[in-house]
Amino acid sequence: MQETLWVIQNGVVLKNSELLEKWRSTIQYPRSIQAKIVESHLEVITSCDLQLHAHRGDVALLFGLISGMQKRIVYLLFALNGSFSIGTKNMAKSLSAFEIKPRDTWLRFQEAYKAHLSSCVEETELLIDEVVELVQEHLPEVSVTELNRFQAFRRSAWSPTI
Repeated sequence: MQETLWVIQNGVVLKNSELLEKWRSTIQYPRSIQAKIVESHLEVITSCDLQLHAHRGDVALLFGLISGMQKRIVYLLFALNGSFSIGTKNMAKSLSAFEIKPRDTWLRFQEAYKAHLSSCVEETELLIDEVVELVQEHLPEVSVTELNRFQAFRRSAWSPTI
């Protein structure tokens, strides 16, 4: 449904239509829906096991989690920007159009797969923290308490003692 609304709102018009213009002028992203979508993605935007997978060298599990988090961040940013989602097709283009986003989001997404595993976890967690700050700033009615409570259980990096 969101993709259809996005096309109506942003699609290239080949033939002018009064009905289409009327739809375009009346389509709005309801703030209540915006908040619900942001909340739903905030609930699953983090994992307490990132450091564990990085330490173990579980690259497939780690990058699978990070990829999922990046997709959730994009969906969340669509809602935060009051834009209907077109999914994760061409994320770079979508991210470049957002006014509300962490700095250099796309570049940081790409760098996560090139950095040392522990650095990629730190950068991903930093990016999530910045997204949460943006949510608090632009949608203060959305509670981040649950996310903060989950973050409290984040495992610290394991270090062997000799």
